[in-house]
Amino acid sequence: LPHAVVTLPVPPLPAAAPADGPLHAVVSGYIQPWSQPGAWVDAVLPLLDDGSLVLHLLVTRHWGSKAELTMPPALERLAANPNVVRHGQLAFGDFRRLLARCHLSIDVFERNPERELAMVTRSVVALSCGLPVMHVGFTEVSDIIADNGAGWIVEHDDGEAMAAVLREVVADPARLARAREGAVRVAREVFEPAAATAPLHDLLETICR
Repeated sequence: LPHAVVTLPVPPLPAAAPADGPLHAVVSGYIQPWSQPGAWVDAVLPLLDDGSLVLHLLVTRHWGSKAELTMPPALERLAANPNVVRHGQLAFGDFRRLLARCHLSIDVFERNPERELAMVTRSVVALSCGLPVMHVGFTEVSDIIADNGAGWIVEHDDGEAMAAVLREVVADPARLARAREGAVRVAREVFEPAAATAPLHDLLETICR
């Protein structure tokens, strides 16, 4: 049967100038019963402690769960740091504007069957805002990030590699600027709705002939 792979379409958000001062990174997502933050927590703590990183933390319980939000101990420890900004629920437009003002999205999670099958919407939305992403290597957007230089691909349990990326980003603004250019390119050429849905248009034309 004819088939097509359609990338999630998201309108690009005009790139904004990142915040001045220290590096601003963002972590967002749902907390599931099996959620384990992973090695990135220990990777960011030294930079938070020395003031070279501000971390924006946007986490909540999954919308389909009726259980109360229970933060994993690692995130509770992280949230107590004075250089971590915890955000409540944001309207989607406000969320995107926050992303566009940051320097880096951290979307690194321990590998499990749910994560292998999930659509990593938060990375797509971050890239659509011109925000480079530190990401794992086993999702549908990993190759997009790698092929366009739109961030950094790390192993989910390699805290040393994550720490090295963060040190590089802090020390080398030019490297970060190149990654941001790659993210803007992905926003305009991959996730822009007309580009993302082109395979579907071609499929429909084939079916309708």
